Amino acid sequence: MTKAALVVVAFLVVSPIAADGRAAAPLLPPGKPVLIFESLRPSVVLFGDTSRLRVTVLVDAHKVDPSSVRLHFRVAPLDATSPTKSRDDLGDDVTRIRFASTVRCFEVRCVPKGRYGFFHFPVGTVTYKAKRRQRAAAATFRPQAVEVLSRINQSALGAAITASSTQGTPIYAYHLSPPAPSYRASPKALAAASFVVALALIGIAVFINRGLLRRPATVAVGAAPREVSELDRAVALVQTAQERNDELLLRKALERVAVELAATGDDRLARDARELAWTETAPRDAPVADLVTRICGVGR
Repeated sequence: MTKAALVVVAFLVVSPIAADGRAAAPLLPPGKPVLIFESLRPSVVLFGDTSRLRVTVLVDAHKVDPSSVRLHFRVAPLDATSPTKSRDDLGDDVTRIRFASTVRCFEVRCVPKGRYGFFHFPVGTVTYKAKRRQRAAAATFRPQAVEVLSRINQSALGAAITASSTQGTPIYAYHLSPPAPSYRASPKALAAASFVVALALIGIAVFINRGLLRRPATVAVGAAPREVSELDRAVALVQTAQERNDELLLRKALERVAVELAATGDDRLARDARELAWTETAPRDAPVADLVTRICGVGR
């Protein structure tokens, strides 16, 4: 076998072993429940530019509760948004938790006094709870320093300030008066249009209701109610007694009719009513009806 063939055979034998060794390498170092990686890109920015801070935490799910992982960091004097959080499983009971936040220079205190300035952030902390001990633990990390560049040419600015101080011409002007208000539509035109529309609506209302305006108000006047006399009430009581077939009530009603007729001076009808009231037998319907007819024919 040639030397070249031996080299090929050795490579074919050793390569799977090396690959198996790399595949078998643990994601977390032995005995380390949490591993933190951080990045800040870009690390060189201008005022108002955006940098993305990413913190990746690998957690041994056997030892640490992944839901308990929290991120704590400060980036003053820069500003940072609240971090977003995502989670996925990498296998071998290893959980990857990613935090992402936007970092910007928005305040005057983070603007460099010269052409550039470095800002080193304080140490950040990742807190978590161990499953066995059920107590809080922490791991630290330090975000990468960010370099903020200034667009201001300090030499040119110093020369301009010197020139303005000697010539008496200020290089800064402050306008304290607020600008004139602007409107989508002219207030005067809007007021005129509203007035025209109001007049049109009033004219429409008058046109629709012109009949009601011209029609005189009328008050319904009904006939004056007729006064009911005591004789009328007595006659009505006679009819009620007949409907009920109540002999005693009928005799009393006829006697009352006789009294009222006598009071009005109609003695003959009064006598007939009294005779019907005190007949030996019960008053019959025909004579009673004839009496009522005669009373009503008198004009009552």
